[in-house]
Amino acid sequence: MASKTKIAFIGLGAMGLGMATHLLEDGYTVTGFDVNPMALEKLLVMGGSAADTSREGVQDASIVICMVANSTQIEDALFAETKGAVFGLALNAVIILCSTVAPSFSVQMLERIHRDFQRPDVQLLDCPVSGGTIRAARGTLTILSSGPKDVLNIAESIFNSMSENLYEIEGGLGAANKIKLINQHLAGVHIAASAEVMGLAATLGINTKEIYEMVLKSSAWSWMFENRVPHMLSDDWTPHSAISIFVKDMGIVASEGLLQDFPLYIASTTEQIFQYAAGMGYEKMTTRVSFEYSWRKPHRWFRKQLFFKVRRAHMFLSSYASH
Repeated sequence: MASKTKIAFIGLGAMGLGMATHLLEDGYTVTGFDVNPMALEKLLVMGGSAADTSREGVQDASIVICMVANSTQIEDALFAETKGAVFGLALNAVIILCSTVAPSFSVQMLERIHRDFQRPDVQLLDCPVSGGTIRAARGTLTILSSGPKDVLNIAESIFNSMSENLYEIEGGLGAANKIKLINQHLAGVHIAASAEVMGLAATLGINTKEIYEMVLKSSAWSWMFENRVPHMLSDDWTPHSAISIFVKDMGIVASEGLLQDFPLYIASTTEQIFQYAAGMGYEKMTTRVSFEYSWRKPHRWFRKQLFFKVRRAHMFLSSYASH
């Protein structure tokens, strides 16, 4: 029975808190840990339990869900000296990594748990999620899952609770984040392109609301364009999706391209746009609005650098297409 399953939930941020809350609503017992005391208070109000450390939070939990921002935070949550989850994991515990990380990261984490901490009984699944805060709270996320089939079966009911779309990706640990990497590549490029084109439209004196409606009915439509541009048009600076997330994700994309010796000209340029926006002080601001502002009044040096990068990319693509 779901009510008998104890889940430890590490990372109660914008999406993590919604996911944990929905699991509580579905009858699971949830103990959460987060460095933010306010997040723990919210979980308590919703009927969950709060822990002072990740080690304390995983006590007696058969499933440990980790939903933190990046690989550094995962390592700290799992391996922090005396306080890390690895020191309190129950026998045969299953760790579910829901963060977007490099494809090789989950394999490295499991090897450390088995080798360095002598816990061969512990299993790990690579399960990045997508969908945003609202869908997290509603239990309608998209989950990409990868890992050993028997371990995936153990966590299946929990995946079904949190998701509307559940995909089991073949290829073992890391396979799911390969797919997520491709998704974030497109998402990041589409966000940057949407902001750039709306900035250009405004500069040309075009009615931006009308061009938005036209694009929605054209072949140039994308989900990111439809989702982000209304916040640009309404000057909504609410941080629905922080730029820092895409600084991290596009960094993963660019790094993987280098690792595979595959040129990613467009992704690399997009990564620099996000980095530039973060450097301007917009790191915690929403991806929906800050790029439009940066493209309305762009830094001359930055535009010059982008011009040369885009020109080189065009030359490469033209050469590639001719073969």
